[in-house]
Amino acid sequence: MSDPERNEELELRKVTRPLAVLVGLQAALLLVLLSVPGAAQTASEASAARPLVPLAALPRAVSSFGACELDGWLYVAGGHGGRTHQYGESAQWGGFARTRFDAPGAWEELAGGEKLQGTALVAVAGRVVRVGGLAVRGEGQEATMTSLARVLAFDPARGTASELAPLPEPRSSHDAIAVGTRLVVLGGWALHGNKDEVAWAERGFVLDLAREGTGWSELAQPFSERGLALASDGREAFVLGGMDEAGDFSRAVRALEPVRGAWRELPALPCDGFGLAAACVAGELVVSGRDGRVWKLAPGAAAWRDAGALAFPRGFHRLVARGRELLVLGGSAASEPVAWLERVTAEAPPRALTAVAFPGRARQRQALFVDGARIGLLGGNVALEQHAFTADDFLAETWSLALGSGALESLAPLPTPRQSMVCVTLPDGDVLALGGFGHDGTKDRTFDSIWRLAQADGRWSELTARLPRDLTQFRAFVHGGELWLVGGMNFDRAREKKMELSDVIWKAQLAALEHGFVDSGLRLPAPRRAFGAALVDGKIYLAGGLDTGFDAVAGLDVLELATGTWTKLAAPSTERLSPELVALDGKLYLAAGLAYDAELDTRAVPLIEEYDPARDAWRSLATPLPLAPEEVQAFAWNGRLGFVSTWNERGVLELAFLAPR
Repeated sequence: MSDPERNEELELRKVTRPLAVLVGLQAALLLVLLSVPGAAQTASEASAARPLVPLAALPRAVSSFGACELDGWLYVAGGHGGRTHQYGESAQWGGFARTRFDAPGAWEELAGGEKLQGTALVAVAGRVVRVGGLAVRGEGQEATMTSLARVLAFDPARGTASELAPLPEPRSSHDAIAVGTRLVVLGGWALHGNKDEVAWAERGFVLDLAREGTGWSELAQPFSERGLALASDGREAFVLGGMDEAGDFSRAVRALEPVRGAWRELPALPCDGFGLAAACVAGELVVSGRDGRVWKLAPGAAAWRDAGALAFPRGFHRLVARGRELLVLGGSAASEPVAWLERVTAEAPPRALTAVAFPGRARQRQALFVDGARIGLLGGNVALEQHAFTADDFLAETWSLALGSGALESLAPLPTPRQSMVCVTLPDGDVLALGGFGHDGTKDRTFDSIWRLAQADGRWSELTARLPRDLTQFRAFVHGGELWLVGGMNFDRAREKKMELSDVIWKAQLAALEHGFVDSGLRLPAPRRAFGAALVDGKIYLAGGLDTGFDAVAGLDVLELATGTWTKLAAPSTERLSPELVALDGKLYLAAGLAYDAELDTRAVPLIEEYDPARDAWRSLATPLPLAPEEVQAFAWNGRLGFVSTWNERGVLELAFLAPR
């Protein structure tokens, strides 16, 4: 087939599909509108081929809570359900519930629930015992915070809760563990009405539930720390990490034999010890820190060994073990509470997959932005198939998804229904939605509008400034106090040449957006659209896409903004159309998109490739894309690759996280 014939064939067969690519260090993403011949696989076929493994969730997303296992049941109590350091009674969960450890899902409410956080829950002598905690009363600046000495025991056989002897002094931000029939309590502090009235715990306590009448005994405690973690192998209590009065994080690991009160030192933690979780599994001590790494220490070992990663990093969470199995519960990530439960096994790759009920109508082509621990989904198209461009096919709906809990919130709708906009998150937290594709009442076309979503009041406004021209399939970056626009396409059905591609790189001053964009004087090596892009250390990387002749663009190109110079880098294994390119921890990840086959049809690409700028080299990850690659959007969050899609017939939002290592 000659080039003109090939172009004519591709023009007749062009379709529309989205693209979401990380745009800049603010983790803004953008979508593609018009692309390439569609893959043969339908949405239902793709879903059947890659079924999601649902993530179980806590009854409420919380951190700083209590959890334990007894007789095959997983128990949880209390916790903080608000943003980090935002205290109030409404943010505390007052529940006490259980579910089956081997199949968590349906939670059973139990007697004895109370609104508190910073508590501990221990299975000991056939009962589930809650020890101390922090009660917050009131809201905001008027809230009071009081540590409790209360100890409550739940008897599963009777289904009732009863009081045990209270602690000799109030305690919160502590931990507790069972060693045989002994309940050991260490660390923490006592608050008496507000955060300025604090007494750090200088001693520990032990209560033998086989001899409750003897009451609590004091334990010598060679530290004063809170936010620590306890674990036990049935003979000793292991005390890990914490934070001292000076705010320093400890990496100390100590073992306590509670009968004799004897302490011994173990190898120091390989991670910061504040807000971590610990458990004993098959005789080994297991620790999970806020960075998402899992570490193990075998009996008698001189050092910890790296045992992999969680799919969902979190802090102030819990590890709960049963036999050789280990569950990770709750916690906090990016200052937001986490609901997800994650099962850790040696064989499982570090990934999390789930589906969230999605009440929106959009199935594809939403704009997507990342804001802390939330993502926003803007506008989109109602259709699963291609070529749906009537006025009713475009949407103005806007959604916010909490990544830690899967909770969806409806936001103010867009000023006009639109799909395939480019989103950037500004330094002040506001979001810009640029250009895109929609219907003007007469025809479907690209647009030059700029909308701003205000962080303060959640409202949209249209800026007087416009894009240099109607655009889609371009990329946008925030760098050096400027907003940069790269490449893209102008689409007009009334023209003989419907699509005009741009090689111009435009820029605007963020502090003076009302003055609009100017030509930066920089050019792409050639006009390009539907490409992946990412900004790393002042360099814009471009991968894949289509040129003016509908040919796939090969290789990886990088523009150094400071010098205006382009460099051709090592090429990935596949020339992709509409790929996702995500910057994460100094590396680039190429995912999803389509590739031409020998017949000029396209196939979806499930492979994830990692590019290392230091070596100018690619490698393929062993774990493929967790979701169907046809309409997935990718982003970086909390040290993980995130993937999201609503392209299915089930009315769900599919969400996945993957640890590249």
